[in-house]
Amino acid sequence: MFHKFVLFIFIFCFVNFSFSQVTTSGMKLWLKADDGVLQSGGVVSQWNDASGNGFNLTQSTTSARPQFVSNTPNFNNKPVVRFDGVDDFMSVDFLQSFSAPNSFFIVYNNTRTGTTAGGIFDGLVDGSRNTFMYITQSSVGRLLTQTATGSFIRYNKTQPYDFILNSVFFNGASSYIGENGNQMVLANLPNQPISGFQIGRRTGGGTSFLQGNIAEVIFYNRVLTVAEQQQVEKYLMDKYAPPVNLGADINNAYGFCDLTLAPTGGF
Repeated sequence: MFHKFVLFIFIFCFVNFSFSQVTTSGMKLWLKADDGVLQSGGVVSQWNDASGNGFNLTQSTTSARPQFVSNTPNFNNKPVVRFDGVDDFMSVDFLQSFSAPNSFFIVYNNTRTGTTAGGIFDGLVDGSRNTFMYITQSSVGRLLTQTATGSFIRYNKTQPYDFILNSVFFNGASSYIGENGNQMVLANLPNQPISGFQIGRRTGGGTSFLQGNIAEVIFYNRVLTVAEQQQVEKYLMDKYAPPVNLGADINNAYGFCDLTLAPTGGF
């Protein structure tokens, strides 16, 4: 009986610690490739919401379902959901509208070459959108956020690119795109609500698809404090690109060190 009690306490503390690494206040959606992915034969039909709100993403069309990859080399051996860039996407209707400010965090990569645009995430309908996508403008590749009004903010980025963490805030004059914890652009973006969510495709036109892999998405219906933003970004970066542990110091009295450092991929 004692051992069962100890095991219960351990599991409770571990789950609570894992969840408490990020604030849950205002969290509306949390997608994690290492938890809640329903798949058969590597094909994903549903991606469950870990926030507790039940906003599970689905795809009823078999040919448009992304692939589940259980282990990704050079990405801390973490699983991802892979989108083919042709027709794969997943979506959910919130059945309500979340007005700005809205804050998104996404860990993903883009494996497409060339200039073809790709939707990373978006709202569900044209009139209620928070768009984040890759686009080429005047021969320059860019990551861009856009609302239903057509207004946008952007920064230069060339595809393909390895796994990154983008922080995307739709917040009026303080709208923001960050990359790996660094501010890339801060500018004005008219506030727009969002009534649903999809990943892997742009809503407008429905023809711009992501070719790449998504590991995790977190969505808050509020502005995070600087400390909360840093907490979320640290959680994600430590999870997918943990700090390098070089081990104990080695003292070599004479000569060259016979060790070779070989870091793996990461942010």
